[in-house]
Amino acid sequence: MIDFQVLFNASLSIILIMVGWGVRSMYDAIDKLKSDQQSLERKLYEDFVRKDDYKSDLAEIKDLLGAIWKRLESKEDKK
Repeated sequence: MIDFQVLFNASLSIILIMVGWGVRSMYDAIDKLKSDQQSLERKLYEDFVRKDDYKSDLAEIKDLLGAIWKRLESKEDKK
């Protein structure tokens, strides 16, 4: 007949194996999420413009358009 201690050890071993497998699965999933996040951050900086960069570029374009408008207003051959 099976001793109680052997049954307890076997069931404890099975439970610990299942818990270890679950912890390992979660660790792998978290590691994959970190890697995906890093690649997304790299792609984000390649594809999109930062807000302050956009504002400074837009201000420069507005200044150039203002200068062009002033030159057009001061033309001699204007009707």
